[in-house]
Parts: sequence; C-alpha cells; structure tokens
Amino acid sequence: MLAAENGDQWDEEALEELRSIAGHVVGQGWIDELGNGRFLRTLYEKSCAYRDLRLSAYAGPLSREDLATLRLPDLMQAYGEVLSGRGPQDPSAY
Repeated sequence: MLAAENGDQWDEEALEELRSIAGHVVGQGWIDELGNGRFLRTLYEKSCAYRDLRLSAYAGPLSREDLATLRLPDLMQAYGEVLSGRGPQDPSAY
C-alpha cells in the first residue's frame, strides 16, 4: 500500500475506517467522480498533513512510530476535506 511504500502506517482503527470509507465511496457510486486511485492517494496525502499538524502541537520528543503512524483523527479530517471538494460545480466557472 502507498503508506508502507513511504514509511508510514495506519493504526488499526484508522485502517478499519479506511476500508469502510473505500466501501462507502464505491457503494455510493462516487468513486469515478472522486478519481479511483487518485482519491486514495489524496486521502493518504491529506492524512499525512493532518498527522503532521497534530504532532506539531506536541512539546515533547516524538518517537519514530509517532512520526510514521496515521491515526483515525488524521483520516477523518482528511476525508472531510476531500468530500468537501465534491458536488455540483459552479456553472459560472466555465
């Protein structure tokens, strides 16, 4: 998976939710609109950004595991951001 290729890992709770999200997106018929593999890549990249933001608030030292683990809050914030970008386009933009 993409995370492992980049030295990251999902914690168990986030991985379970990621599977659920993928199933939901496919089940709702959104996968073509969201871009198949691009959707998962974007979700991963945004999860990394939210992880980094979360960790920046810690004053103490961080372990390698802290730096490499994507957690449920990171995923949920990323998912919300990705979904906020879908929906009807503004016709005046054309």
